[in-house]
Amino acid sequence: MQKLLFAGRDFKFMTDIIDFFESDPNFEVKFDHWKGKDRHNEEESRNLLQWADIIIAEWCLGNAVWYSKNKLEHQKLFIRLHRQEIKRNYLYDLKIKNINKLVFIAPHIKEEVEQKISLPADKSTLIYNTTNVTLLNKQKVKDSMFHIGMLGFHTKRKRPDKVIEIFEKLKQIDNRYTLHFKGKHPSDVSWVWKKEAQREYFKKLFERIEASPYKDSIIFDDFGSDVDEWFRNIGFILSTSDHEGSHQAVSEGMASGSIPMITGWEGPERMYPPEYVKYSTDDIVKAILVYRNNEKQFSAKQKEVVNFCYKHFDTDIICRQWLELITNS
Repeated sequence: MQKLLFAGRDFKFMTDIIDFFESDPNFEVKFDHWKGKDRHNEEESRNLLQWADIIIAEWCLGNAVWYSKNKLEHQKLFIRLHRQEIKRNYLYDLKIKNINKLVFIAPHIKEEVEQKISLPADKSTLIYNTTNVTLLNKQKVKDSMFHIGMLGFHTKRKRPDKVIEIFEKLKQIDNRYTLHFKGKHPSDVSWVWKKEAQREYFKKLFERIEASPYKDSIIFDDFGSDVDEWFRNIGFILSTSDHEGSHQAVSEGMASGSIPMITGWEGPERMYPPEYVKYSTDDIVKAILVYRNNEKQFSAKQKEVVNFCYKHFDTDIICRQWLELITNS
């Protein structure tokens, strides 16, 4: 039996992979829970280090640096990197020779890091985040094509103002459109709300919504685990961020049959079908309007995006890629 250790402060994107290995009788799984980017119980970490055969460090932060400098010769070490780590110095502190693979969740992030730290090709690999297509692929409600959604809007980097702009232009043309936001309110996210620039941005955003003649067609749904049910109403999932890694909301929306509309951030055409990556918000408006009188075309595209997710992001496929990685590296 292989002893597999997960080390990090946040495993929210690793849940499916953890469940996969915990259900495999060939693995025994333990966790080194870090309290922050650098804070941990070093005695506990050293005890777990002595126990483990394989280590997966989730997020390339202080946890990744510590394990790269302390791993034992017989052990395998894999570090998964998202996006936020690019602007931090942890990358430069890694002991690369002790790492089996840096695992990236998006091609553009992979290439940027490879160039930034001159990462050897044999130390780098791409495995996407998991998406539970079976859970998300549920029957849509009637007229879902007139419901556009944004999942996660709590920081100005997500650019919900662009989504408002898209919605208002659609509403001016066809009154059937409704906009749905789902996620934590920015005032409920302490690291966001303590920043004056964030507070000012959202103050103006909510004032704009309140003044809009279409405010009654803008719906805010609470953060929760009912994303699969929420997506039943959503015909189009919007991604308008300034920066993203893979933007998990896009793949989750596609898995549900929501057609993605993406603009503003670098690299989505490397992960998602390029036809859904648009130059501007006006291009998104035009693309959405194409479907309003063509339900047959809308239905066909829904099936296409679901099938794309099955092929590229489905939980079973991604977990087996991880199994192959840690077995053969």
